[in-house]
Amino acid sequence: MIKHIVFWKMQDFAEGNTKDKNIEYLFEELGEIKKEFPLLRNLSCHKSIRTGDHFWDLVLEMEFDSFDDLQKYQVYPRHAALHAFAVKVRTDRAVVDYLID
Repeated sequence: MIKHIVFWKMQDFAEGNTKDKNIEYLFEELGEIKKEFPLLRNLSCHKSIRTGDHFWDLVLEMEFDSFDDLQKYQVYPRHAALHAFAVKVRTDRAVVDYLID
């Protein structure tokens, strides 16, 4: 199994919305993707309870059966659209992918 973790730092205001509204939209869309995309086994999204230079604003954790399934997710149209939105509202991103034994 593959664990896919993404951390985001968000702009305070972008695309006509506050940081909190944009995070809410991201979480809603990810929830819809979870319902639609059967290769996504588990999804967990969390907003940080702390702020500051050393903290990320949110974290996304996903699990896939294989790296191939993760790659299929990357090109899934609804994910591609959400990714395009995220690029506009974030200031930074970090990703970790690893195998779960």
